[in-house]
Amino acid sequence: MFVNKIWFLYSSIDKKVSGPYIAEDVHQKLKTGAITPECNIWWKGQREWLPMKVWISSGEKILKNQNEKAKSAVWYLDLGAEPLGPLTHREMIESLSGNKNLTRVRLWTVGLKNWKSIYEFSEVMDEMGMSRRENVRAPLMASIHVNRHGENEAPIEFRVTTISVAGVGINEGQILSKDEELQVVIKCAEFSVPIRARAHVIYVSANGNTGLRFQHMQPEIQSIIYDYIKKFSYEEEQSEKNSAA
Repeated sequence: MFVNKIWFLYSSIDKKVSGPYIAEDVHQKLKTGAITPECNIWWKGQREWLPMKVWISSGEKILKNQNEKAKSAVWYLDLGAEPLGPLTHREMIESLSGNKNLTRVRLWTVGLKNWKSIYEFSEVMDEMGMSRRENVRAPLMASIHVNRHGENEAPIEFRVTTISVAGVGINEGQILSKDEELQVVIKCAEFSVPIRARAHVIYVSANGNTGLRFQHMQPEIQSIIYDYIKKFSYEEEQSEKNSAA
């Protein structure tokens, strides 16, 4: 199961991303001491960086569970009219294809208490190709300082999980409210300057996963984010090369 995956590593020492690697490369780096179990690893389909020691002990099981969950999930889809379902995963993706405005789309599947915005299902967005069109996301190990009510207020710090040119995903954002307007600063060793922007809260899930959308981002800052995200575009680049061959 590891054979068909492409892996990226994040060093807690120099705080840099490296990759892409195949599984053999990762094992060789561990064997030679080039990386340690204290670093982090990411692959497409994983929401955020995973500790390497977890990948070593449980990586195969995590991948198997992800695949089985995707295959067996039963979905219901609300497009603003009569809810559709039950649908298989493939039927759900096909039903969503062609919808240009996904802002009001809600999904439900077994295990959820409530309907959720499509933006809370990163794997669905990736499979639909939204990541290649407009919402390319990548994992990010960084802190974000959020100011809610003006510059005189002490900022609140959260941990970033993902970033795109359009916005960021953060953890433990339960204290924030949907549609709230924020001033944010993202600090990360991967960026040459702090990322400063206004942001809009587009969702807050029950487990604290929260999505922020940037407002009026400067082109120079968008370029910095885009250059970082390009590090994770190996699979798309290979696909384009194979199509051109």
